[in-house]
Amino acid sequence: PEDSLSLTDNVINALAEEKGRALWIASKNGINRLCQQTHRIRRYQDDKGLPQTIYYSVLVDRSGRIWAGSRYGVYLYESQTDSFVRVFWKHKNQTFTASTIFEDTKGQFWVGTGGNGVYLCDQQMKVIRHYPNKHKKESSSGNDVTCFYEDYQGNIWIGYSQHGLVCVGPTGETVASYTRHNS
Repeated sequence: PEDSLSLTDNVINALAEEKGRALWIASKNGINRLCQQTHRIRRYQDDKGLPQTIYYSVLVDRSGRIWAGSRYGVYLYESQTDSFVRVFWKHKNQTFTASTIFEDTKGQFWVGTGGNGVYLCDQQMKVIRHYPNKHKKESSSGNDVTCFYEDYQGNIWIGYSQHGLVCVGPTGETVASYTRHNS
């Protein structure tokens, strides 16, 4: 249904809160904004700048901007037009799935991909550094970056769908890699 109480899809991939005003919801078929006061849902799909595809991630950054990650890259919400615009993803003339987006305490963005590693980006989503996927020759379904976490020392922890955990230190070096095969 197209009413203001329905989601774009029942498959929910990510959630992010906009400072007590709204809950942003990434779904299998679009982005949704649930107003926390009225409990009404605003659906964002083709008519709002988002292609019909799976949305894996949504992030409200420290300055209040809304980012959405999909199989076609990263989109930024523009409140003036109440729509999304594509802002990222052509690196070396290739487009990548943005499976997860994370903002660290330095205000930099970490964008995990489906099979092409991790991109560290500035506030304008310009690539600072690419951490290629070391498992690229193996099955692409196991190479997806699924999550990020920053610990109290400033290390960034990167989780993969089947290839374990990688730790990147505060200066950008890979500190450690953990799999079930470590001994």
